[in-house]
Amino acid sequence: MSPIHQVAVSIPVHEALDCVIDQAKNWNVFAPAAAPVFHVSVQAPFSTEELSSVLREANPMAVVNPERLNTGWADGSLIRAHLSNYRYAKKLMNPYYFAMDASNTLLVRHGLVEHMMQHFSVENAVAGHNLPCPTIEGISAHAMHQDKELQMCVEFSTRIMPEVGVVPCEGAWFDAMRFECVADIIVDWGWDGKYATEEVYPVAAWNFVTTPNSRVAGNYIMSPFEANLYVTKDDVIAIHYGDHKNEDLFGVKRVPREINHPIRKMIRELGGY
Repeated sequence: MSPIHQVAVSIPVHEALDCVIDQAKNWNVFAPAAAPVFHVSVQAPFSTEELSSVLREANPMAVVNPERLNTGWADGSLIRAHLSNYRYAKKLMNPYYFAMDASNTLLVRHGLVEHMMQHFSVENAVAGHNLPCPTIEGISAHAMHQDKELQMCVEFSTRIMPEVGVVPCEGAWFDAMRFECVADIIVDWGWDGKYATEEVYPVAAWNFVTTPNSRVAGNYIMSPFEANLYVTKDDVIAIHYGDHKNEDLFGVKRVPREINHPIRKMIRELGGY
């Protein structure tokens, strides 16, 4: 396999099956070289076998992680699903790159993998992107700022590499070789399983295992923080046609989990699927 076919994208899912299939088709159209790795939450209304049986037609590159874990909100469980997906991807395809995504995100622009290949070298992990959330206050993790021990770790790592800062891991792109060290830090330091730490831990740990001139690649997902926290049609159009002020964006977060929602239908029409 060439490096362009060794991109694993971790996606934990728990919603209706039709929305998961919609996301698989979305990646197949907008980033066909990437391999989505789906983790089916214990709470999901379908089994791994049910998803596997319909996934191949939706996206030939997609796979289903056979391990099912409990995932909740603001309890630190989601990072375990991502780490499980990483371990499964490593065993199955040994990816050069590893990205983490969310079940309520969709791509809206072509060329993500090619863009990252141009800006993110596996040899030195250098990417010419500015991350959008430079401080921990910009993160929506529940009560994160009250954890003084974690805050010290994040602040220390950010001082070492201030250009990295802290950013939600969903939509971040990693060098898989170094992500191995990131995963070890998260587990060894007991960071997993506390609260919604999946939004900070991977990038904070990354700062401890990279060289001074390296950084995690830019976040390719737009995550709205204003109004009702949902993406708008104007956001989708701007990113799709390359008119958004952030030229590194290729997808949108907080897409409603309703298969016939106008935003989802609009994205399907833009992608032709």
